[in-house]
Amino acid sequence: MKADDNMSHIVIIQDNILKSDSNIKILKVLEESKIFRIIGKLTYRLITCSYCHQQSMVKNGFKIVCIRDIPFNNKSVIIQLTKQHFLCCACCHSITTQTKLVDKNAQISKRLRIPIITKLVKDTSVENMIKI
Repeated sequence: MKADDNMSHIVIIQDNILKSDSNIKILKVLEESKIFRIIGKLTYRLITCSYCHQQSMVKNGFKIVCIRDIPFNNKSVIIQLTKQHFLCCACCHSITTQTKLVDKNAQISKRLRIPIITKLVKDTSVENMIKI
């Protein structure tokens, strides 16, 4: 594969992710033998607590999550996302930043769920499912 082709693949993957959520900052895209690994950071300004509705939120570390996204060029895409933690000084609840790319507490992107559901809906035998 040419270097130009590789760069165009990386740009396409980055654009697809940024279209899903503009708050994600992509730090690095690594092409490994069977996967594309995207390393990114998700943070935004959070002022009001969603539990007590007071303006006493402070940044409180990060959480790293891995999200599976739709395959690209027959390679899996894994997004390694560092999400910002916030802590409310008034009620001591912690909140983690959320992205539009996945549902809360999920590891499979919304875009990947659609092809999975369509494959599950098809009426196939067990032998054919093993081949998939």
